[in-house]
Amino acid sequence: MEKTIIEKWVFLTLLNVFCSYGIAQEHEEQKDLARHLENHLTQQAQSQNIPGLSAVVVRNGELIYLEALGVKDINSREELTPDHVLPMASISKTFVAAAIAQLVESDQLDLNAPVTSYLPYFRLTGNRQDEIKISQLLNHTSGMPDATEYGYDDPKYDEGALEQWVREMDQLSLVSDPGAQWGYSDLAFEILGDVIAKVSGQSFEQYMQTNLFSPLGMKDSSFLYPDAKEELRTSGHLTPTEVSNIYPYNRRHAPSSSLQSNARDMALWVQAHLNTGELNGRRILDSEAFGLLWEPTFDIAEGVQIGLAWLMVNINGHRAVMHNGSDIGFQTQIMLFPDENTGFVIASNLQGIDMRAISSGLTEILLN
Repeated sequence: MEKTIIEKWVFLTLLNVFCSYGIAQEHEEQKDLARHLENHLTQQAQSQNIPGLSAVVVRNGELIYLEALGVKDINSREELTPDHVLPMASISKTFVAAAIAQLVESDQLDLNAPVTSYLPYFRLTGNRQDEIKISQLLNHTSGMPDATEYGYDDPKYDEGALEQWVREMDQLSLVSDPGAQWGYSDLAFEILGDVIAKVSGQSFEQYMQTNLFSPLGMKDSSFLYPDAKEELRTSGHLTPTEVSNIYPYNRRHAPSSSLQSNARDMALWVQAHLNTGELNGRRILDSEAFGLLWEPTFDIAEGVQIGLAWLMVNINGHRAVMHNGSDIGFQTQIMLFPDENTGFVIASNLQGIDMRAISSGLTEILLN
């Protein structure tokens, strides 16, 4: 009996030692990984003369890197932090896709239905609006042209701005047959934003707040720029030494490109997606609806497919889903590696940077 007790004590002691060693080793490995990420981002920020660069990296559900480098404005020289809000530009479209998938999940929306089923006032020159399906707006095969004028110098802020913009599209015509070819269109996602509003009975911005931001705890995120806390706002830069005098916001274009968010909140977006729509016990999409987001719907080019808003590529044998964003003074990217349970978001307050150099370096560090 005494020997058995001693053996158990020795076993439990050794088990505790080995577990403690394993945890400590894992912690050191994460610290080492974070150092590599920091060195790469610092080098890129310096070599490209980027005023401010914010980044978050998630692996296996854990936040392994959350930092910001540089300043939020070269004139004020105030330090940029992970809490400062930047426009996420076209990453906004991944939120629209999630909202549409929610409405499909609740049987309020049919992806194969024509958009006019939900927006009877939507019209186009040539009267071909009835040919466009919701799914074609989501994967950029609707034939809709892209926006050419965003009106950032005279932005609209009223709740009716989005519907009015959709009504004014009656002056536009299709550039290709619906479903025939891929052609990137911000207008397509602005139409989808109005669909979300009309189906839900809420404004587009309120729907996103209630059904995406609040459940995930994204407390500093909004599609409505006036909601962004003034102390957290940043300035866009046209060059490393020139601050843009225009901020890229107009409520007409909110669904396609006007998400205001920060690295801390975007970490939650990454975590929820890597966990197939669930975070901290709150689920924004069931597994079937979530699967729609990354199910290939169209081959854009060799090795490049699109699901619902998300682009899908293969990087050195690793499946990646991603979306880029670019607007006046800002540039962003989100990239997820679902099979490795890894993802990151990069946001800068300088347009025209070499985002590929930044993201490929992060990818190499994370996957190799």
